[in-house]
Formats: sequence, C-alpha cells, structure tokens
Amino acid sequence: MEKKKILIDARCIGGEGQGMMTYIVGLYNEMFYNFGNRYEFYFAGYNYKEFRANFPWLKQSNFIQIRTSSKWSLFTKVFPKIIKDYKIEYAHFQYVTPFIKKCKQIVTTHDVLFLDFPEEFSLAYRLKRKFLFKLSLLRSEIRLTVSNYSRNKIADHFSLMPSTISITPNAVNENFLKSYDKSLAQKEVEQIFGIKKYILYVSRIEQRKNQLGLLKAYEKLNLATKGYQLLLIGNDTLGEKSISKEILQFQKTYPNQVHWLKNLTEEDLIKIYQGAEIFVYPSKAEGFGIPPIEAAALGINTLCASNTAMQDFSFFGSNLYNDSKIENLHSVLDKNLQQPPSPIKLKSISNQIKEHYSWLKAAQVLDGEIMKAQ
Repeated sequence: MEKKKILIDARCIGGEGQGMMTYIVGLYNEMFYNFGNRYEFYFAGYNYKEFRANFPWLKQSNFIQIRTSSKWSLFTKVFPKIIKDYKIEYAHFQYVTPFIKKCKQIVTTHDVLFLDFPEEFSLAYRLKRKFLFKLSLLRSEIRLTVSNYSRNKIADHFSLMPSTISITPNAVNENFLKSYDKSLAQKEVEQIFGIKKYILYVSRIEQRKNQLGLLKAYEKLNLATKGYQLLLIGNDTLGEKSISKEILQFQKTYPNQVHWLKNLTEEDLIKIYQGAEIFVYPSKAEGFGIPPIEAAALGINTLCASNTAMQDFSFFGSNLYNDSKIENLHSVLDKNLQQPPSPIKLKSISNQIKEHYSWLKAAQVLDGEIMKAQ
C-alpha cells in the first residue's frame, strides 16, 4: 500500500509555542511508531537539529527548511508551494491554515479563549483570530481540539456541530512517567538553583494564568516565615509588563524566597517538578492545562483551579478547587501544606493520568479521522 504523505507545520519546534510543540512531538512520535506503515511524514520548520532531537527517526529528506517568518508569505506562497512540490495529500496546521488550499487539511484549534474571555484580549486580537480560525475550520476536512471544553466552545462560537470536531487529548511524555529519587532531585535543585522546600507553578507569564493570585496567597499565609520558598517558571512571551513588574517586586520583598526562572531545558524542568513540595495551578482559563497533569504524573501533590477545561481533572478530588473566592486557594493550599495526601493517594492520581491521557490515544483518533476522510 502506497503511503499517504502528510505535511506537519512544526515551526514551533525549538521555539516559544511550548504547548503546541508538546502536542506535535507527542502526537507524531506515536503516529510514526504505530501507523508509520501508512504514512510518510514531512515536517516544515527552522532547525533540523531541533527536529532530530525530538524525532530520532526523521530523515533529513523529510525535513523541509522554512526560511521566512512572515506569516503572510508562509500562508499565501510557501506552504501552497511545498504542498504542490512534495505532492502532499494531507497538511496539518495549528489554528490557521493556508489561504490557498492545495490538499486536504487538518487543523487543531487548541482553544478559543479569546472569545470565551474577551475582556482579556484586545479587539484587534479577537477580530483577526476569529476570522482566521473560522476560515480554517470551515475549509478543513479534519478538525481537532484537545478537550471537551474546547470542542464545545469552538462549536458554539463558530456554529458547528460538536460531532464534527474530534478530540486528540494532550498527554505527558514518557520522561514524566519514570521513577525517581525525590531527595536526590531536591539536593540537585538546591545545588544548581539555590532553591529548596518550594511551592511550584509552571506556566507562561500571562494575566489569565494568575501568577499574582499565588503570590498573594504566599504572602497572606506567611509561608516565607514557615520556611517555604515560591518558584515560578515561565517566559514572558507576551510582554506582560505589569505582571512581570509585580513578580519582581515580590522578589524584592522576599529576597532568596520568591524565584522566577525562564528558558529551562526539559531535563532541568523535570528535576524541578520532582523536587517540589507542592504544585499549584491557579489558572483562570485553559484549553487543556498540561502542567498540572505533568506534576501529578510525577506523584507531586497538585492543586488545580476547576476552571474551563480543567474541570475534567476530577481525579484531583478536593484539590480541584473552586476559585470563585481568593480565600478558596488560601484554604486548600494551607490545608495541603499541613496535611498532604498519602503517597498511596498520589500514586492513584498518577495512575489515572497515565490511563486517561496518552499520546497513543490521540494518534489513534487522528489515524481514524484520516481513514474516514479518504
């Protein structure tokens, strides 16, 4: 059987789109190892070495070098030409597809939070993306998203039937599922970063991510005087100056107790997860929310706000808290620091995550959709 040629727009590999990168790497490694006899994969991106690090099986002849960052040029000229020259049958894009259609299209719309929470985004931002997302969805044979919440919201905003949108759920990669020595991880984090006995939050710096809510909880509960440090990990890719300014002010108020790290390798990030006393995810809006399931998969006690797509994380039990009042975060954090759940409970949560969220399941969904679209 002749293999079907699939092009993947993977410009995020090695770039800032961490969530999209995790999605593409996890999904297409499983597609190759389980369905590679059916498909030939071509990846479009900027740096072949970055791709080889994430896809050890990728041949250089299947890597297509992108030499422009101009989105107008990419979606009007570059991608249509690649599709024509390589005789691509299916092309997979994140959020936005080319303006000139040359093959069957797959689009993953991870979320439409800018429409769910318009007050958090500028009018220009909303209008541009609403037009492009709708056009891409309407012109694609295969529509994907990552959660029930996102599927329902996409359907509502763009007048689509939910049944026309398939869910390829995010998952954690195998590096988050390996056993480890927690005390050794804590020693290494202290040696490398000078941080110990810390509360952890991992996410991009953004208003909706609510880093300030956690900072205020840290202050309100007087956790510095109780020996706890607070560690925020995330890049300020959106230039949220007001939030960055407040974080820096907290660092001045709590020197050597409040920390902010950026641009970590996955190896260092996993080590930091492993050494955390507790992981807190007070985000107000997510299309999925990968960090809390990464932390919990590693057996870390995890608190998560029950907002948007995260309401599906029922395995957190009472640690999936209602954030309608700021005091709720204070209460659940204080309780868990004083009476953390048992190792058996944490292991049970980890096992549920492994069972429900796997890249293999996502790959099976995508393969099934392609088979139906022939």
